[in-house]
Amino acid sequence: MHKIPKWLSYAGSFLLILGFFIGFLGLAAFTASPAPNSEDWSGELMFEGTTEANYTEHFSPASTYNIWVMKDSNVTVEVIDGNKNNLFEPCEDYEDDCSMYDEDGAIPGFQYIGELAFDNAGTYTVEFRSTSNETIDVMIREDTTFFYLMVAGGGFSGCCSGIVLLGIGGLLSRVFIEPPSEDSKLVFETYEPLDSATSPESLAEREGEHSPQNST
Repeated sequence: MHKIPKWLSYAGSFLLILGFFIGFLGLAAFTASPAPNSEDWSGELMFEGTTEANYTEHFSPASTYNIWVMKDSNVTVEVIDGNKNNLFEPCEDYEDDCSMYDEDGAIPGFQYIGELAFDNAGTYTVEFRSTSNETIDVMIREDTTFFYLMVAGGGFSGCCSGIVLLGIGGLLSRVFIEPPSEDSKLVFETYEPLDSATSPESLAEREGEHSPQNST
């Protein structure tokens, strides 16, 4: 029972160190994101093609997949084997005028039209179709900044959990105090008081009476 505080302290120290390390890595990766004047501001180029080609790839919920098409073009995007939780979300659905990347992360000759959202990781096929029967250039850019934020948040949550465990371990260590061992117990010896017959003075007088000088 008395080992509980010790193990809680060990676990708290481990979580504190591990959480700090993971949080630091996630935060460092997030701060290393491209500058707003870079084309990669909206994500790293994952696919570049035309409306005549379909794209099959593994997609993850931890990333955002931004869709870009040629300016002044009309393109429909569909996740063929998707569902209501894995689909293309046009920016119009969120009352956005699709101008969120007109300045930061703008790509010459292209316009942002929405993003692919996946709640379930897996392999999906994305279909691009031009409504004007023209061949339109399209691209998909993967933005992983949200993933890095989750990593940093998870790391710092681990730090907080470690601090809590250390606090609980410290409190319990005051409650479960180890009893002193048999070797460390103080031994108190008691002495009976000497009576007058056995006191040092009486013994000295008796020895004097029986000495050779007194016998003569």
